[in-house]
Amino acid sequence: AHAYQVCLAPQVRDLQYVIDHDHCSWASNMQTLFYDVLTLTQNRLADNFDTQARDLHERLDRLLETYPTNEDSQRLWRRYRKHCDALLLCLRRDDVPPTNNASEQALRNSVIYRKVTGGFRTDWGAEVYANFISIIETARRQGQNIADTLATILASQPAFSWQGE
Repeated sequence: AHAYQVCLAPQVRDLQYVIDHDHCSWASNMQTLFYDVLTLTQNRLADNFDTQARDLHERLDRLLETYPTNEDSQRLWRRYRKHCDALLLCLRRDDVPPTNNASEQALRNSVIYRKVTGGFRTDWGAEVYANFISIIETARRQGQNIADTLATILASQPAFSWQGE
């Protein structure tokens, strides 16, 4: 089976809604657990990391043994029971972040651009923009020179082949 990490950021937001709406102590305890996971993953070099990680796993197990009393919390409880192995993978593997914030941040400028301009008038324009931003962002993340990358793409005989869909 393929291991994956559930992004904890939206889970914290979903739990906050339940806390605000239903004043649920189960949701509050689960949110505190996720905040503690986020904090611990920032401090992997701590002498007692393994002990703290084990404690967080035990807290999760206890929370998932407790069936919440309101409907919104019960929905989250079912989700977390179904994906329990994916909630704390970030504590078992240091190459797995607890959130996908890096991906969300990479999209942020495009979302702001779309909101400010009111979007694109054509599907073609939106697709060209998305491809262009994807190329630039990929080059940036791989430490490549963006101007050289664009020059290669725009060359009359590029060093790659286009794969039409």
